[in-house]
Amino acid sequence: MINFGEETRKVLTNHCYTMDDINWIGNDRILVSKESFFRRADKFNYDHGFGAAHAPTDVIIFMKDNTWFERKEYDGLEWWIHRSIPKRPSYTYPYQLTEFDPNAFWPKLHDFAI
Repeated sequence: MINFGEETRKVLTNHCYTMDDINWIGNDRILVSKESFFRRADKFNYDHGFGAAHAPTDVIIFMKDNTWFERKEYDGLEWWIHRSIPKRPSYTYPYQLTEFDPNAFWPKLHDFAI
């Protein structure tokens, strides 16, 4: 079992953030205060191993530096992931693309650039 509040604070700390770095918490429909979120999260212990997801899967912690943490889940295994807005490449070359191959597995865009 793991405590959701402790897990969340540890992830923030591991990425060199503090509670003061949080801009907002919620998702695309609701906004909750930091206090309310952590008050509930601190009371929530769950099995973060395989099985079903137990912690909210749609919660976002948006930071003041415009990065964010979101929940991920695979077969019930749950974790936080840190995201940032992609940066546009500083050098661009006018690539042309070949046809996408429907038989390719896990292709990348550069696989089709000529």
